Amino acid sequence: MWFISIIQKIKPLDLAHSILTIILIIITFILSRQNQSLKEKISNIISHQTISKLEEGELVPPLTFETLEGITSKLSFPGSKDSYLLFFLKVDCPHCNNTLGKWLMLTDVLNHEKCSILGLSLSDRVETQKYVRDNNIPFTLGVISDSQIVDNYKISGVPMTLIVNPEGKVKTCILGELTDKNVDDIISEIRGQGSI
Repeated sequence: MWFISIIQKIKPLDLAHSILTIILIIITFILSRQNQSLKEKISNIISHQTISKLEEGELVPPLTFETLEGITSKLSFPGSKDSYLLFFLKVDCPHCNNTLGKWLMLTDVLNHEKCSILGLSLSDRVETQKYVRDNNIPFTLGVISDSQIVDNYKISGVPMTLIVNPEGKVKTCILGELTDKNVDDIISEIRGQGSI
């Protein structure tokens, strides 16, 4: 009886506000529990997952790619240059776009030095052609046409920057966005002034 008398004294607008507040509190509690559960699941996944990347001294096989004109091309080791500087990317990857300026700087500084520079896109040829036009890419950019390359080069994410010597041995592999220090180290490595 006392409950009914209290409800009768409450204005309809206040009652609706109270009910909505209770509903929001319940929803917030449920979402908070789900969030905690998801954080635990992600933490478990991350702690059990190791990202594999190429290590210094690993031998990589020849690289088959498709030119922007649709011609299959192959980068074989040994080659005529001392080193190969390879950039792996996807055209819609924000981290690749953040790294593009560093790749352009490396290309500008090292273009006439003892290395061949090649970008390799995991996106399709049409998207890659548009990317080259939109960004005025000065280095050769091909499309990976052989899915085995992703496994052989341990491409677990992009951007990836790779230096390979003429024998096909990895000198360095940087997974993720490049820093200014990475750029300086790459320049020194290519010029033979140090190792990364």
